Amino acid sequence: MILAGLLVAGCGGDDDGGGTTGTGGQITVEAKSLSKAEFIERADEICRARTEKVEAEFNAFLKRNADLGSSRAEQGAAAKEVVETIYLPAGEEQIDRIASLGAPEGDEQQIVSLLEAIRKGMDEAEDHPLRFVRALSIDYKPFAEAEELAAAYGFSECGKG
Repeated sequence: MILAGLLVAGCGGDDDGGGTTGTGGQITVEAKSLSKAEFIERADEICRARTEKVEAEFNAFLKRNADLGSSRAEQGAAAKEVVETIYLPAGEEQIDRIASLGAPEGDEQQIVSLLEAIRKGMDEAEDHPLRFVRALSIDYKPFAEAEELAAAYGFSECGKG
């Protein structure tokens, strides 16, 4: 179940130019001539490809670190490494790539709000990596807002939790 949380915000894909975020910076999204259906299709493909990449990186991490340790300190160090080396880079790439798609005209703020909600969940993971990794199998949802916004917009892959 650890993997589920890593996949929630893990997206990435082809870059079309457009909005930009910079690492941890303010998110901007430009209006483009994409239809809503085309935007959703392209963003969902980004998320699908990114999910596969994050899953592969996480599985490789587990193979390299078969014994994550039994002490809280060892588990905390492993969780921090997962968050910092796999999860956060994937999340930043997701935000950048989706922002780069632009948004259907008039939907820019909805997309910015979604991407900001993803960043908020990432911040929670970074601040509390062990809680984040451990709690993925229980009722801990740092991406609940992002999931709601994604579902309301019509995504099927992005924001899946």
